Amino acid sequence: INETFRMAHIISMLPSELQNWNSVGLSVEVAGFLAVQHFNERSGAIISDLPGRLQNCNLYLTMELLDTAASPKKAVLELVNKIPESPSLAQPSPLSILGTGSSVTSESVSIIGAVNNVAQTSCCATSQELDDKSQHPFFSRTKTTNLGNARAAALYYKHIGVNHVASIHVDDLYGTEFSRLFDEEAKRLELDVFSAGYVLNDETSLVRALYQIRASERKYIFAMIYPEDMVRVADYASQAGIMGENGYVWILGEGNDGQLNLKTTAEKRPRLLNATNGMGWIQVEILPNDLYNAALDAFKKDEELQDFYLSKKVAPQEFTSANFGSLASRLFAADFALLNYDAAMAIGIAACNVEQDFFLASDLFQSIIQTEFTGATGLVQFNNETGTRFINDVGYTIQNLLSLPDPNDDEAILINSTKSLVVDMATDSVKVVEPFIYADHTTTQPPALPPSMANLNQIPIWALVIGLGCCTVIIFMSVAWAGWTVLHRKKRAVRASQPFFLVMLCIGTFLIGTSIIPTTFQEPLSDNTLNIGCMVFPWLVCTGFVTAFSALFTKNGRMNAVYMNA
Repeated sequence: INETFRMAHIISMLPSELQNWNSVGLSVEVAGFLAVQHFNERSGAIISDLPGRLQNCNLYLTMELLDTAASPKKAVLELVNKIPESPSLAQPSPLSILGTGSSVTSESVSIIGAVNNVAQTSCCATSQELDDKSQHPFFSRTKTTNLGNARAAALYYKHIGVNHVASIHVDDLYGTEFSRLFDEEAKRLELDVFSAGYVLNDETSLVRALYQIRASERKYIFAMIYPEDMVRVADYASQAGIMGENGYVWILGEGNDGQLNLKTTAEKRPRLLNATNGMGWIQVEILPNDLYNAALDAFKKDEELQDFYLSKKVAPQEFTSANFGSLASRLFAADFALLNYDAAMAIGIAACNVEQDFFLASDLFQSIIQTEFTGATGLVQFNNETGTRFINDVGYTIQNLLSLPDPNDDEAILINSTKSLVVDMATDSVKVVEPFIYADHTTTQPPALPPSMANLNQIPIWALVIGLGCCTVIIFMSVAWAGWTVLHRKKRAVRASQPFFLVMLCIGTFLIGTSIIPTTFQEPLSDNTLNIGCMVFPWLVCTGFVTAFSALFTKNGRMNAVYMNA
């Protein structure tokens, strides 16, 4: 039986070096490898409808695994070396790149790939710049952009009633764009943000930014920094007194999977333990996948499959059957691993859906943005214009970080993350899962701004004594002269002065004198008492003035009439 098969070659480009071995990076790479295996075997081990989808597909994938060492330069050089001038079965031209691990690397690789007609699907890159199809025409991803993290952070601050926030970002393409997105989302929710940036690896710039935040007096700080720069930022921030004490709350824009291990020195560890405790970070919520866990466990036990995996690595001398067996036990179902599984599967399914036998990167991209399937991370579908996964297809969580000293290393800190809040992008709502534990080891939320030290400008005691003394004299004299007038009302001199008008004059001065009393009301009297004083004062003054001067004006008017008729 003669059958025709189509072959498509993909290159995985992720940081997975052995020298600085990273269980997350290698776990992500292995996930892509397993996806290609399942695709070629038409296995429904994780995607149950995959055999049915591929029933009439005659396309199979080949794969190479490149280590980028998280270096854009190395990634570009590796890609250029893998694009042959004359493609052949021995050295095929890649159809697509699977990766890379960071936005900066992805942007460089995507441009080189586009020039050479190579598509790219990433599990990890978050920069919104990659949505610019004039620069990255064949780029797609199963990870959402930083817009999701920025919106999740703004919704979190709005939920807890914090309207004044400070932000710090690394001053590069990743950080400045992330900061811009956060500022836009904060403005949409009517939050006030003070922003400071610093240059990566520039201590002077970092210290300046931290002291600018300290001067702003904002207690809630959103940090858009690289995870590998966290120790340095935490060290300087704690020295500046704005981390781990005084009610400061730090939220990191992006977090790692599982437990984070920070390396420092024995001298600095106590300070960093205090600084990093009670922080939080934004993380895409990828639900545990038992099917993927089972597939990963099977890989750990299958030495033949491990050898096949090692044969795909471009630098196999770093990994051998002897050392990889022990390292494989540390592989885990990281969030990025599940996203990479879906990225590799999206390439395969989309390639199958292209009808022509020979097609270009543009054809693959158009097929990817029309591809929809339920993968290891749930529903996977892409924006038809940008090739980016929809924000509403994934959830976001605020993870609460608690720091512990590593019992096996005097220079290391273990940071455990616990899901505290869940952000629903579809409804712009936040749900509390566990109370957030702050740096002081309590769940009491610190104030967003320092306590107000307003000058109440109160009346000094000596002025109160003089005022109340005058009030007493006026009241006493008004009552005394009113009583004297009533007592001597039948005498000729009093009758000539008309007692009625004299008593009115005394009543007026009495009311004016009593108006001094409410003007002495001030803190700590209750607001209700102060309000009463404010309202009573004008009534007493006006009523007293009208009463007293109406008596005088009426008396003068009557005297004027008598003189005019004399």
